[in-house]
Amino acid sequence: MRRAISTQLAGWAVPLLSEAAALARSVLIARALGAEELGRIMVLALALRLAEMLADVGIERFLMARPGVIGPDLLAALHGAALWRGAVTALFLLALALPAAVLLSGAAEIATHAALAVVPLIRAFVHLDYRLQERERQLFPLVVVEGGAVVAMLGAVPLALTLAGDHRAIVAILGVQALAQVALSQLVARTTWRAANDRTVLAEIMGFGGPLILNAALMFVTFQADRLVVAGFNPAWSDRECEHARDLTEPALLLAGYDTRGVSLMERADALMPQ
Repeated sequence: MRRAISTQLAGWAVPLLSEAAALARSVLIARALGAEELGRIMVLALALRLAEMLADVGIERFLMARPGVIGPDLLAALHGAALWRGAVTALFLLALALPAAVLLSGAAEIATHAALAVVPLIRAFVHLDYRLQERERQLFPLVVVEGGAVVAMLGAVPLALTLAGDHRAIVAILGVQALAQVALSQLVARTTWRAANDRTVLAEIMGFGGPLILNAALMFVTFQADRLVVAGFNPAWSDRECEHARDLTEPALLLAGYDTRGVSLMERADALMPQ
């Protein structure tokens, strides 16, 4: 009974830790670089998220849901599918680099958007045996891999901010997280990583993941696309609009920097957010 409860707690703790770490990363970056650089980083993260959602055929979900034994050959075929997913995600990011840099005013340069393509390529080499162990109700490897990658990511934030000094730090931070995830997954794996290009398994995965991609696209439009609309068509809110948004948000956090003329917005922000 105790083991079952601890297993459930471990399963819940990992996604909560990931979300808390992402929030902590944003806070650290905002304090170190300011609101304007944080905005560029958010656009980069949004582009990465969009590419991952459009290319995610649910390999991990397929592994968990597929009936029967997951043998070494099938696991190798899943690794091969993960390599294809990483390559397609990287191509999506390269395709998004030019329009994202050109159409979004004040966004990061094209090279920075393109550099994000390295992240999914690294993640493509994750050993999926820790997911197989999760299927077998052994969650300790999951905690080691996912939790360890989050810790590595947070540890990389100060150094990346010091060396890069601007929004480009997020590429290094996410790269460190991906490298840690790959290394830790190899460490806890019970077998040697091997990939195979099995067309039958690929077709089975595409049949399984096709609806997931469509659902992910709809979810992105529903929950994320409004950020692009606000950024593109409403760059300057009046004080009354800011107050309305503040009153609808609890807790409320206002990030202030400089306007396009280089004038500080801190005084206006202090008036909108009284202590």
